[in-house]
Amino acid sequence: MKRPLFVSFSGTHCVGKSTLLKEIANKLKRKGYSVIEVEEYARKVPREFHGTLKGQQLMFEILKKELVKASTKDADIVLIDRSPIDIIYYILFFACAKQWTVEEIKSSVKFLKDTSELISKFDLLFYIDGVDAINIADDGFRFTDEHSRHAVDLIAKSFYVLARNLGFIKIKQKANAVAETANEIIDLI
Repeated sequence: MKRPLFVSFSGTHCVGKSTLLKEIANKLKRKGYSVIEVEEYARKVPREFHGTLKGQQLMFEILKKELVKASTKDADIVLIDRSPIDIIYYILFFACAKQWTVEEIKSSVKFLKDTSELISKFDLLFYIDGVDAINIADDGFRFTDEHSRHAVDLIAKSFYVLARNLGFIKIKQKANAVAETANEIIDLI
C-alpha cells in the first residue's frame, strides 16, 4: 500500500474551505481517485473549550488521530479541512483576544513546536484567501464577528508571507466560484 497524498486547506473561518474540500473530493472521485475527507476538527471539540489552550490541544489530538487513521487506509488522496497551522493562527489570536495568562502562553510554546512538526507531514498546504469574497454564515458554531475573522486572516497572511519555507500555495477564493477554484486546486494536485 502506497502512502496517500496529504492535502490541507488553511485560512480564517468562513472563507469556503469546507465547501471547497467537498467540491474537490467529488471531482477527484469522479476522475477515479480514492479520496478520504477529514472534516473540520474544531467542530469535534466542545464549544466551552473554544478560545482556550485546552481547546486547541484537543483539536490537535483529534487531527493527529484522524491523520493516523487516514494513513492506514488505501487511498490516493487525503483532503484535510484545516491545516495544523490553523491551530497556530488561533493560538496567537486567542492568546491576545482572550488575554491568556503568562502560564498559558508558556504552555503553548511546546505545543506550537509539536504542531509545527505535524505540518511537515503534509504534501500540499493551500492557504485559502477568501475573507473579502465570502460572507460569514452563522451556523450556530462559528464566530460571526468580522473583527476576529480579519484578525485571524491577518495572522494567516503573515504566515503565508513570512513562512514561505512551509510551502503554502495561495489560492484566491472568488465569490460564487467554488467549481472554478476547485479546478484550480485540482490542477495543482
